[in-house]
Amino acid sequence: NLDDELENPPPKKKRRMNDDVASDSEEQQLQVGGLNLRAASKVFDNMLSNDFKERQENKINIHAQSVQDVDDMWYFICTGRMREDCNASTVINLAHLYDLRMLFQQCVDKMVEQLSIENFAQTVLIFDKYEIKHEYDELVKFGSSHLDELNDRDDFLQLPNCFRRCIELK
Repeated sequence: NLDDELENPPPKKKRRMNDDVASDSEEQQLQVGGLNLRAASKVFDNMLSNDFKERQENKINIHAQSVQDVDDMWYFICTGRMREDCNASTVINLAHLYDLRMLFQQCVDKMVEQLSIENFAQTVLIFDKYEIKHEYDELVKFGSSHLDELNDRDDFLQLPNCFRRCIELK
């Protein structure tokens, strides 16, 4: 029941719920309700409604960096909120793949909120990968104001040349 799940969101620990959809990651499974997935995403709805393997098997295999990422996606689907310790830089891949737009936007906001010297290059590459425009100016401002520290890092060279030049000129 969706109302019960909203009142009692899934716990942080990995769990098994007796329902009809499972996600795999290195032999680990997380079983969740298919109705909630269908309501949250047209992608999930299509997979479970049309003549796809997922409908026939009543199972969706979700390949993610960790089961925790899938669990965090499920938590968001149930509550509309991200967990405090959710790894936004990996969950954003699931949000994009399954067209969970609100989760995607919250991942973007959280990555900008948690921007640091250590995760700057990774964040810029994610913004580049998904062509994210919202909050891009924050990346440029941060990069410009921390240019000396960023230049000392090896991962800074992974950034596109045009982006590096842009923040150098700011």
